[in-house]
Amino acid sequence: VDAVLFAGDLYRTPTPNPTWQREFAVQLRRLQQTDIPIVLIVGNHDTPVAFGRATSVDVFNALDLTATHVVRTPRLFTLTTKSGPLQIAGLPWPTRHYLRADDTYKQLSQEDMLRQISRLCARQIRDFA
Repeated sequence: VDAVLFAGDLYRTPTPNPTWQREFAVQLRRLQQTDIPIVLIVGNHDTPVAFGRATSVDVFNALDLTATHVVRTPRLFTLTTKSGPLQIAGLPWPTRHYLRADDTYKQLSQEDMLRQISRLCARQIRDFA
């Protein structure tokens, strides 16, 4: 195994119970000890409804684990693996509340908001290329 990628939804809800958190942390620690790079991308079930609140994945970023990379915002980065470099284009789940915080998008209908999110994601993917 060269790397481990969790492509969102570490838990079923953005407020996981302590047992789920503990069990995931135990497994994450096991992986950390192998020096295998781990990427945790924030998914829709990891994201709180309120703007500015931490995601259920942010705790792992706060722990500053050397082999664990939390992707909360779109970013392109390269990991060093035992087989060589691995480029990651991380695009977390896009949420409406981030757009609604911008006056430009506040008045959009639900349908227009989804269209705008789709456009922004497509642009981000093109920018990664």
